[in-house]
Amino acid sequence: MIITLAYELEIKGASIHYRFLLLKKVVYAKEIEPSNIQKVIFKHAGWGRPGAYIKTKRGFNLRILFFSPIEVMEELQSYVNHYSIDWEEKKDFQVAYELKKRKEKREA
Repeated sequence: MIITLAYELEIKGASIHYRFLLLKKVVYAKEIEPSNIQKVIFKHAGWGRPGAYIKTKRGFNLRILFFSPIEVMEELQSYVNHYSIDWEEKKDFQVAYELKKRKEKREA
C-alpha cells in the first residue's frame, strides 16, 4: 500500500492557507493572517532548495519547503512586502532559488 502525503499552500486575499493531506484528506489546516506573522525567514533547505519559515505570534510556526513551482517563494515575498511583515533573507537563499528556477525551466 502506498501512503500519499501532500502539503498545500495558498495565498488567498490577506491570509495564507496551509493544509496537510494524508490520502487526499485534510489532516491539518491552518489559516494565518498578516497580524499573526511575527517574521518570515527565507533560507536554503538543502542544495538548490529554497525555503521559508513563517514565525507566528500564536500557534505553530510553518516551514515552507520543497514546494513546486518556485513561484511560491515569489508570491510569499510579494505578500510579505505588501503587508509590511518583518522578513530576513539568509545569504544562500538566492543561490538556492536561482538553481531551483533553472532546474524547473529545464524540466518544462
